[in-house]
Amino acid sequence: GYWYPCWGYDPTYTFDDDGPVYAYGNLLPDQVISNVQIELQQEGYYAGPINGALDQTTRTAIATYQRDHGLGISGTVDATTVESLGLG
Repeated sequence: GYWYPCWGYDPTYTFDDDGPVYAYGNLLPDQVISNVQIELQQEGYYAGPINGALDQTTRTAIATYQRDHGLGISGTVDATTVESLGLG
């Protein structure tokens, strides 16, 4: 995997969060976030739309998942969260 700078890949798009997203498999950040949303939804952590946005609802779901699984709580997509979710 690698870190992808959200703020740089589409200059015409406004992002909910401009921080970097840990990416894998040559996926763009919105695709990675969508995959994370799907996994969190399947595990009962996320009830929002699958939209690829790192909005507050998604960040809260990620943080809750991270807390419940003994991961560092960042509320964002990082390498340990991606691995724990079985992605990448």
